[in-house]
Amino acid sequence: MPLNLLVVKIDSTYPEVINASGDYDVWFRDAIKADELAITVVDVLREDCPDASGFDAIILAGSSHSVNESNPRLTVYRNWVRELLDVNVPTLGVCFGHQMMASAFGGDVQRHPMGRQFGVADVSISAADTDDYLFRNLGESVTAHACHEDVCIRLPSVAKRLASSAHTEIQSFAIGNFLRAVQFHPEVTTAIMTELHDALKTRGLLNSTESDTPLTRLRSAEAQNVGQKILANFIQFAIDNKA
Repeated sequence: MPLNLLVVKIDSTYPEVINASGDYDVWFRDAIKADELAITVVDVLREDCPDASGFDAIILAGSSHSVNESNPRLTVYRNWVRELLDVNVPTLGVCFGHQMMASAFGGDVQRHPMGRQFGVADVSISAADTDDYLFRNLGESVTAHACHEDVCIRLPSVAKRLASSAHTEIQSFAIGNFLRAVQFHPEVTTAIMTELHDALKTRGLLNSTESDTPLTRLRSAEAQNVGQKILANFIQFAIDNKA
């Protein structure tokens, strides 16, 4: 039986990035190396939130939107995310999904005072949490692709921080056994990062340093490899939970 994966997205990425590499859900599909996977994609800005209990795993994807926007659809989504705590379905929030999970459970998400982080980040995993299923066999330090302006500056009381970086204090957290979140992008490849760089630069959304500094391809390839291992760990946990 295939693993039933729900990917929840908020809108779409830039048109030129979609033309080259697909939308948010496609990035996850391509990055997850699972033999049997049935993926359902829901854009909650346009569709109702589904019954989470009907899935074996859930990914809350990134977005260029902010969790602090005044939008009734986001309020509904926030309430739906809060209910995931009682569903016991392995769920991974990524970037916007990380922030929405934090917000849903009472954390605080704000614009980072240093502005957007774009590129490859050095992420430190808490020594006590290197055996967490999400980071299993990765050690205490990893490289990761990052592209965000908002960050979680205060965790919900029910959450435990798993990882941090110099720019972003809360890079990952856990809530209970089934909910995990990462601020960075495990699904993104070097090619997608290059496409995002060009799209952001065209729109004047990168500062001068980020705009003029190309990705270090070796470090980006390492971040891509780490991201795929993190997603594989998450999917394996979902498979084991289903068994």
